Amino acid sequence: MTRGRKVRFDVAGSAAEPPGPMPAIGPVVFTVAFAGTAVTADLSDLPGPRLVRPLAAALASISGDDGPVRTLDPDFRQKVRHLRAFACFAAGRLATPHAGLGDLSPALLEDFEADLIGRYGTSGSQVQRFMATVIRLLRLAEQADPGVLTAPVQARLSYSTSLPARRGRPLNAYPMPVLEAIQRAALADARAIRDRADAGRAAGAGAFLTPAQAVPLLAGLICLTGLEPECAKGLRSGCLSSPSPSGFVSLSYTKKRAHARTSKTMRVRTGGIATPAGLIRLVARLTEPARQAAGSDALWVGAGSGGPRAWFDTGYELTAQLRAWASRHGLDQLDDHGGRPVRLDLRRIRKSVRSRRYLQTGGVLDDFAAGHTKAVAAAHYADIGAHDALHDQAVEDGLRQALEAALPAPVTATADGEPLGAPGQDPPPLTPAQQRARMCSWLPALISTPHRSRARPARGARSRRGDAWNARTRYSPNGTCPASPPSRRSWRTSARNWTARNGRPATGRPITA
Repeated sequence: MTRGRKVRFDVAGSAAEPPGPMPAIGPVVFTVAFAGTAVTADLSDLPGPRLVRPLAAALASISGDDGPVRTLDPDFRQKVRHLRAFACFAAGRLATPHAGLGDLSPALLEDFEADLIGRYGTSGSQVQRFMATVIRLLRLAEQADPGVLTAPVQARLSYSTSLPARRGRPLNAYPMPVLEAIQRAALADARAIRDRADAGRAAGAGAFLTPAQAVPLLAGLICLTGLEPECAKGLRSGCLSSPSPSGFVSLSYTKKRAHARTSKTMRVRTGGIATPAGLIRLVARLTEPARQAAGSDALWVGAGSGGPRAWFDTGYELTAQLRAWASRHGLDQLDDHGGRPVRLDLRRIRKSVRSRRYLQTGGVLDDFAAGHTKAVAAAHYADIGAHDALHDQAVEDGLRQALEAALPAPVTATADGEPLGAPGQDPPPLTPAQQRARMCSWLPALISTPHRSRARPARGARSRRGDAWNARTRYSPNGTCPASPPSRRSWRTSARNWTARNGRPATGRPITA
């Protein structure tokens, strides 16, 4: 009896190969930094993690201080909302928890668009925004993993929505009386805040600035400088420099949307609280205790839920405080364009300041396009609804001047050049445009020709002389139309045509002209 059994050992070279590494499928929870502050996006509650992970990785790659999506609210949070809506819709249609990008189809994208149209309609821009975000993330996911999407889906990514293209109109400005009311209310509150703060410090009861108190200061600063709201919120405490004897200082700010040229400067007036530099110095003085306590160099620092904080560096929004301040001053009772009540928006305040500058410069782009190219300034700040009536009137005035120069109103006259009309009534005076047109058209007629009495130039001669033939046969030196022109060509007009053309009945016999 043999105990046990024979065992055979494999040599070292024939050992089984270890399994390959697990593929990186992307994050479901990721963190990005906005203005140096880390913001975490948690998408772990969404169904279909295999579909969510590559889309979340695509969103993380374009978000934050180093990406094109540099603002937390509304840009980043809006795109997170779009991603959530698409993930939930796709999970319900695919009906499998293991579905990924390869399971998507053009029909699913069309159904998602149809669902958005059913919820938001076709008049607004919600459908375009949702679909633009989804298409963009799918394109980025395809670039990160080529071939993960099917060929029909890749073809569908060539356009975002099947709705007709809508020409976007820039944000409109407020009427000038509304802008003036906002500026007066903001500066009045700024003076009141300054007086209360000085009184409290004199009594030894200093306090940090609150978000509600920051609203009029921020609105007043935008009214005085025309800064973009995000630029005004991102100011630093040492943003003023290089004072000049003429009363101006340099204001340094950061415009993150400017891509490579984010650092900007502008010259602003200095003086009292009604000047840009004076208001900035007041804000810096009021926020200095909170800035020292928080250890920040931001301009807008004050009381927060967990102590002093730099509000706008952490994505703090003032929407509720802004509307409450507008209601307290009755700004929401003012009339906007079309008779609608005013809804206060910091972006529209800035647009109104640029509109005021456009009106002050008379539309001269060289004086108006400060900080922008002429094309951008004309498209975003000149071609807005608030200027439609002004532009229409300018076109009408230009056409009227052109008609006065090209078609001066004729006056009936005798062969000797005496006007026909009521006794003692002088002909209407000529406008400067008519005088220039008369001189330019009559001078060629002063050139004497041997056959002037029967002047009928050939076709080529007429083309060479331009309007000289009309000048000789229609106009006289005193600007009237002679009853008997020197040539044998004559035209007769009826009393009805004369009245229709000149607006008054003829006083003599039908004229020849």
